[in-house]
Amino acid sequence: METISTLVGIGIVIYICYKLYNGFYVAPESQISNPQNNSLNTLANPVDAESQYDLATLYYKKQQYKDAKYWFEQSAYKGDKDAQYQLGNLYLQGLGVQNDLKKAFYWYEKASLQEHAQSQHNLGLFYMQGEVVERNKDKALFWFRKAAENGYEPSKQIISTFG
Repeated sequence: METISTLVGIGIVIYICYKLYNGFYVAPESQISNPQNNSLNTLANPVDAESQYDLATLYYKKQQYKDAKYWFEQSAYKGDKDAQYQLGNLYLQGLGVQNDLKKAFYWYEKASLQEHAQSQHNLGLFYMQGEVVERNKDKALFWFRKAAENGYEPSKQIISTFG
């Protein structure tokens, strides 16, 4: 009898470890629409920008952009450059938010100051196109060079063509 209870106990431990390693509890769709009241949200540590970014990414992959925006924002305000970049993308593309190029520029600039190469490239594009900021080839090339220094290949190609 003792052997059976030991095996059952081991089985329970293995099952719990399997669930922790391989998957998250996915809440019913009715719970996911409110980012404040959602079981997935328990995965995000309220002070840990990385776990908030990871949760935002889960929502983004599920195309739940409003929830993704909420968690990217939480992480971005803590200084996470990847979350800042993703917020810029959401505002640029109008995913889960009103399309807003000024806000996109704002978040790309925050991430760029932390050496985020794709954000630096996007700032270069903003300056080259002159949409939100005044068109300025020198500033565009400055940001393309910064992105190229950080290994971003499309910026390297632009520099080889224009500058």
